[in-house]
Amino acid sequence: MDGVVRNELKASVTAESYPISKRIDGSDIAIQTIRIEGGGEGPCLLLNCGTHGDEPEGHSALLDLVDRVDPGALRGTVIGITALNYPAYEHRKRGNPLDDWYYDLNRIFPGSPDGSITQRIAHRVCTDILPQADLVLDLHSGGANIYVGARLIVPDDGEQHLRLAQAMGPDWPLLAKGAGARAGIASFTNIAAELGKPCVTIELGGANHRRPEFYTGDVKTTYDGIVNVMRAYDMLDGQPRYADEWVMVDYEPLRNTYGGLIRYASACRLMASVTEGTLLMTIVDALGRPVEELRAPFDMIILSVPGQPFLPNGGAQVMTMGRVVRKITRDA
Repeated sequence: MDGVVRNELKASVTAESYPISKRIDGSDIAIQTIRIEGGGEGPCLLLNCGTHGDEPEGHSALLDLVDRVDPGALRGTVIGITALNYPAYEHRKRGNPLDDWYYDLNRIFPGSPDGSITQRIAHRVCTDILPQADLVLDLHSGGANIYVGARLIVPDDGEQHLRLAQAMGPDWPLLAKGAGARAGIASFTNIAAELGKPCVTIELGGANHRRPEFYTGDVKTTYDGIVNVMRAYDMLDGQPRYADEWVMVDYEPLRNTYGGLIRYASACRLMASVTEGTLLMTIVDALGRPVEELRAPFDMIILSVPGQPFLPNGGAQVMTMGRVVRKITRDA
């Protein structure tokens, strides 16, 4: 961990900065973390926030954790990455807009030590921070382009990942795993899984949920899930809570062919269950002429909807779809 800069924020809480490069004004582009050292033995929980720069809910939940958790009552360590992709965070964009070739950080892990800024961020976190973790929660929240219902994404249905997902508590009964084209993407949690670490991606909120009352609620739901995990893994005192049943889905993106204005069908509602062939939306041009209909390609749960009812061109991820593959009860 050469070149790490440390500053004490308060007793047993340390800010750590992992430099990546320099801006033109000489300031560091760095990965900023907050480390909470517990007073007893326990696992190291890594909270990764801000892989996408337009998803701040996880960062807010991390700061709430720093404010509310007494390090003396903690067993183990929490490492919180405040915003992994600071260049994207500064621009309030999904990726660094100055990085032409590697825009989406969550598709290029483990990165490269001598590549673009985005590749170097991916390399540094995988080399210096991820190996310290015993448990990994990757905190996402829809961003500016979509609005998502609360779900947990597991890299596969291995027992260690399912246990961590179930430990998020009763507000998270929907579990998703990538299928088809999504199964092999170079995401942070897929790299963590390759290293044998229990890991889960958290998704909720997004563009249409940033009014204060909605945003605050999503931050609380995320925070409550993190605390429930810490109780389930004996990092904090208290009885963890669980859902009675979990629904697992394979999920894939639904993409458009033509750009235009979205005219929603009545069946297109977030988290609704629809049958194969159901009309979800019609895309029309500027004069209202239909250019494309998007229908459910199979029986599915609608996991996300567009953040904007307009598609400037084809090939966009219009929504994500979940096909139910398994139901898990608490006693199973």
